Amino acid sequence: MTHDFSEGLKLEREGSLLLNSWYKSNFKNLIAVLDVSAETFFQNVGVDKFLVFRCPDIAKIVCFSIDEKVRGQQWQDVIAEIWSKREKELPGWVWTCRADYIVYAFMRDSELVEPPRFIPTVDFVSAIKTKDYPVNEAKNLGWTTVFKTIPKEDLPSKPPREIRLEDFI
Repeated sequence: MTHDFSEGLKLEREGSLLLNSWYKSNFKNLIAVLDVSAETFFQNVGVDKFLVFRCPDIAKIVCFSIDEKVRGQQWQDVIAEIWSKREKELPGWVWTCRADYIVYAFMRDSELVEPPRFIPTVDFVSAIKTKDYPVNEAKNLGWTTVFKTIPKEDLPSKPPREIRLEDFI
């Protein structure tokens, strides 16, 4: 079975809009969501958006970068792309992502099925390096993507309400 890359992109775009609404509803000090996903530079470093916050009681704003990952149904694991194109030895997003957080979301019928998971990128990469997770392949038209599946309970995730602006000051 061949993976349809264009369907995945369509899902990501729909999920991105849902996540924008979720951010605005759940972060009271959020003042802007800056979508940079169409910019080549940010694509190459795994940054989809910047979330900008106003810090209460001080004249300061805080910004952090996120890489959004959306899956079309609720799975018990997440996917970590090791090789984007194995044949060309093109590294997967796990190794190229420079975002502060990977935001993992699951959607069904155009709705988020659970709150998104905010995973500190450095912790995610560290977990992948230190544990032996199953390796899988997805055949695309003309290339093969190699990824690991990581059980949700193993994720070094911070629930969004625990992300404190003080962490970024």
